[in-house]
Amino acid sequence: MNNQSKVSIIIPTYNRMHFLENAIKSIKIQTYKNIEIIVVDDNSSDNTTDVVKKLNNKNIEIIYLRNDINKGVSATRNIGIKQATGKYILTLDDDNLLVPWAIDKLVKKIKQSKLDNLGGAYGWLWCMGENGKTLRIITERSNSLIKREIFENVGFYNEDLRNNEDLDFWLRVAKKYQFDYVPEILFVAKSHGQNQLSEFSKKNIKEYKEISDKYQVKSYKNNIWITNFVSKKTYIILSKIKNIFLVKIKLLFFPELKKNIELVKNSFIQNDVNL
Repeated sequence: MNNQSKVSIIIPTYNRMHFLENAIKSIKIQTYKNIEIIVVDDNSSDNTTDVVKKLNNKNIEIIYLRNDINKGVSATRNIGIKQATGKYILTLDDDNLLVPWAIDKLVKKIKQSKLDNLGGAYGWLWCMGENGKTLRIITERSNSLIKREIFENVGFYNEDLRNNEDLDFWLRVAKKYQFDYVPEILFVAKSHGQNQLSEFSKKNIKEYKEISDKYQVKSYKNNIWITNFVSKKTYIILSKIKNIFLVKIKLLFFPELKKNIELVKNSFIQNDVNL
């Protein structure tokens, strides 16, 4: 009998079957075994259904849900969360990967943490370019394994938002909960250019400002002005330069990160997960 607490991993997806396949593969090789995978297809027009069928087996069953119309990422995430039966929940973007021992370490951290009002735990995110080079290493809270009760206490993702639903949700969570962390890479994201471009849309900037004002978060307000004064191309170039600089600094002062990256790379190669 499995005594592990169940973890529900929700993957919202839309027309990204190639990314989705690797995301699912990275879950199926987890050292933690009591996991349910819930894929919510936001009415894709590609072969997403076939990818899920191919990867579905007795080891970890994939619950596949499909929206009859395109509803957006917030509504799609919420559908998966409401279907989940796990004690802990992780929402995973379809272009992200889980390091094989990620869930194991996150669950242990939650159970061992001594923080008050603990909401969950997170690990570092390694952002990798298409050439395999490191673009960013995000050590702040990004991907988190959270307690199911959070959604009961702060609500679900705001379905009126299409681009800043994460910001809105996590600012609500931060008012009530603390988070512990595992100081190593547990998540991988491969850059494909879409995120940087979406940051520049007028709707995104307007939402970003409205959310910052609503929660009175100055650190976010200070980042908005740059999009009003520079072109999209200049902004992307400046972002890349800043990220390269920050990566060099982190690798200089934290040499163990290099070993961590190599360990992660090798673990995916051994398990036939494409980076």
